[in-house]
Amino acid sequence: MKINRRLAGFATLPAVATLLLAGCGSSDAAPSTETRSADQSWSYTTGYGNTITLDHAPERIVVDAYSAAALWDYGIRPVGIFGYGVGNPDVTDRADESTMTVVGREGELSAEALAALDPDLVIGYGNSDDPTRWTWWDEPMGKTVNNVAPFVGVKFSGASTPDVLNEYASLAEALGGNTDTAAAREGKEAFESGAERIRTAAPRSTTSKSSP
Repeated sequence: MKINRRLAGFATLPAVATLLLAGCGSSDAAPSTETRSADQSWSYTTGYGNTITLDHAPERIVVDAYSAAALWDYGIRPVGIFGYGVGNPDVTDRADESTMTVVGREGELSAEALAALDPDLVIGYGNSDDPTRWTWWDEPMGKTVNNVAPFVGVKFSGASTPDVLNEYASLAEALGGNTDTAAAREGKEAFESGAERIRTAAPRSTTSKSSP
């Protein structure tokens, strides 16, 4: 997982660039999952603190491009993809888009195409004001999506890079993925190294711009 390359893609979005520079941020709540074997129901609590509950473990998921890349090396195979970065290998990295149906690009999404996939969950960059919708959807679209499947928002805003990595790992584990693969370990190390370089370079850049 060449996340050092993907950092450049992340930085094209101001909100995500802010994430990479926010070295001291932390999640309000630690993501967690609970699957009750008695009735096979499934629940997951996001970094925002809201809990998604299903009557069965999710099998069909639709994700934004960044989540596709983040979850792929854990063995998670989405059925659909949307959002900024679709079609850009610097963002999706090892995630094989040919195995997923594109249901939207950039800030747009086709509710009909999403419904046709019959997903159990939709996963993407969360909205701090409303974690039940993708941050670039308006409220009506958020409601439309949740009528198809619950939305799981990954917390980026105000979260440090380790927070985001841990949330994706927790979510992948909840979805049945393997968080201890060689690719996952390599990717985490590359991501952390790249993020540290960006945090180190940012003060220098600011100082340079302010110098006469």
